Parts: sequence; structure tokens; C-alpha cells
Amino acid sequence: MGEEPVYPVSQQVQESSFVGAKWGKPISRGNAIRTFTWSRILTFGSLAERQTRQLQLASTYLGLGAGDLLIEVENGGSTKIKDFCLQSVTPSQRYEKNQFDLLLTFEGIGGEEVTIDNGGYGERWLAGDSSTWQNSDSTKWDIL
Repeated sequence: MGEEPVYPVSQQVQESSFVGAKWGKPISRGNAIRTFTWSRILTFGSLAERQTRQLQLASTYLGLGAGDLLIEVENGGSTKIKDFCLQSVTPSQRYEKNQFDLLLTFEGIGGEEVTIDNGGYGERWLAGDSSTWQNSDSTKWDIL
């Protein structure tokens, strides 16, 4: 893996502006979408093998279409992302490390999340104004 995966969440917002109004009013439209970015490093036995895969591998992934994405954290939980669609796969050579390495960077979007297994981490941590992280018992909320 080239770097830690990232997955921000966004939703559609509608703006309402009226003639003569000093402030507009945003309205949540929902349609939450989570964006995913992750990478994978493949090491090949020769420069020719790496170059061939660099040309052909990305198009193979993009042909997969849409489906559910299962994300499993080693020694942790797992989450399913419904209606995931891979948007891009970018293959690149890692010149500074090893010319036989191929770095694949994936980007995609998905919809609703479903918790499959919380991996023993079944509580959500929230801090309020009167609580501290050291006093973690007062900031523990059960997941609904």
C-alpha cells in the first residue's frame, strides 16, 4: 500500500437565495456519497512484465462495473459499501524504490454503509465540552 486509505463523505446541498435577502439558506438534499481512495503495490520479476501489466491491468479493473464493496480491516472489523463503483485506476512506476514495482491507485464512490463486523470496537467515541479523552467513560456511546 502506498499510503493510508481515505474515504470522505459528502452530500448534496441545495442553496436558496431570494432577491433582497442578506443571507442564503442551504438545504440538505441527502444523497450521501462516500468517496474512496486506496493503493496497492505489485512487484514483478522483470521490467517487461511490469510494463505490460501497467498497460493492461487498469482497464481490467474498470470493466468490473458496480457492485457491493467489502472492506475488511486486519485484526478489526468489516464494512460493506452498497452500490460501489470504481471511477479510476492509475498505474505508475515507483522509480525511487524499485523499477519492478507497480503502484496502482484506485478511486471510487459508494452509497450506504452496512456494518458486517465491528471487530470488537462496538462503541462510538464522542467528546463534549465537559469531558476529556482521559475520562473516556463519560464519552462512550453505543452504536445504534
